[in-house]
Amino acid sequence: MTDRDAMQVEPSVPRELGQYRPLEFIGSGGMGEVWLANKQGLAKPCVLKILRPRLALDDGYRRRFFREAQIGASLRHGRIVPMQDFGEAHGHLYLVMEFVDGIDLARFCRALADEGERLPLAAVGYVIGEVFEALRHAHNRTVAGKPRGVIHRDVTPSNVLISSEGEVFLTDFGIARYEADLSDEAFGTLKYIAPEQARGEACFESDIYGAAGVLHFMLAGEAPREVTSVGELQRILDAPPPGLSREDVPAALEKLRSMGLEPALERRIATADDALTLIDAWPGYRKGTRVLSELYRRFVGKPRSGMTKIEEAAEALLDDGETRSVEVPQGLPAAPPESARMTVKISREQELEAGEPGASPWLHPDDEVPTQRFDPASTGPEPNAPLVQRRRRRFALDPSAGVRHLPAVGESEAAEADTPEEESPS
Repeated sequence: MTDRDAMQVEPSVPRELGQYRPLEFIGSGGMGEVWLANKQGLAKPCVLKILRPRLALDDGYRRRFFREAQIGASLRHGRIVPMQDFGEAHGHLYLVMEFVDGIDLARFCRALADEGERLPLAAVGYVIGEVFEALRHAHNRTVAGKPRGVIHRDVTPSNVLISSEGEVFLTDFGIARYEADLSDEAFGTLKYIAPEQARGEACFESDIYGAAGVLHFMLAGEAPREVTSVGELQRILDAPPPGLSREDVPAALEKLRSMGLEPALERRIATADDALTLIDAWPGYRKGTRVLSELYRRFVGKPRSGMTKIEEAAEALLDDGETRSVEVPQGLPAAPPESARMTVKISREQELEAGEPGASPWLHPDDEVPTQRFDPASTGPEPNAPLVQRRRRRFALDPSAGVRHLPAVGESEAAEADTPEEESPS
């Protein structure tokens, strides 16, 4: 058994963290563990993201942790997974997030590709539209009437969640920053990072580039660039947008993909509003929750309530003779088979081998994106799906598995990684 295998099968968190009781181990990595949990006395599942105790002692990681908690709690939008709480107990820092029964877009598309299927174009348009809606909220956020926009900095298929009900969520704001607080650090995923972000100059347009990369992935079945090292990235950083090997892509989606992947800011789509105006103009743009939900059931598995472990925990409390109780609704469905179990999105940094010599927990290749291309045969939108109704936006284009910490372009790959930065006051 490797160190990584041991790390993923030997969870080590207390029975209780504050008011929360970890119930089911989901995954582990260099940064910590992820658990299905519930708040004591409340029959409602949630997800705990728990930082490793040794990292909780490091000032840099503590600042990054509390920044993630602050940013997550500030974003309130139907397409962003809500942050419910955070705290520290028994030497563990933890974030509490809403439970979403689903898997990330990379795994979702892989499940379809394994069966020779691909996302219908209507579903592709719907997914990317929801991603841009989430970015529009994050970028346009204000506090007391003053701009306080958030740059995600890691918009990838692994950070887009597809629920069993066909909903789309942008998740994992672990390396997000307030736009006004950015320094010259270079975080991101090699295959999706924008050129200016790799140079330590991330901006809102950097998220547009990442989202366009997600669109490219859904259309092509692979990332917009296939690189495994910083050196490779530096050599092709300013390469033009890659082409597609299929000819059935609607003009609006192709324009969104190609203009979103422009390496030069002056040629790239400038805002999420502009991107949504482009996709709104496509007659095939439809609400795709039912389509995605059906695909989920066919290729991923049955929905899961997350209540099974809560019911078991309530019974265990009674068996232990404890006086506390958890109110559990009646008529719960039986637990689904292992093949249908819910997968919760785990941050890319949590999948790093902890024992890798000299590695920062932020350094990890994005190795979960499938490289198999989808069949280029045309698949049109479902004719009976309802059209998405959106407020029309004024359109004015500006002539504009994992997280890696990148040295700014021109610096040595051996440059010191992950130097803690001072937090700007909120």
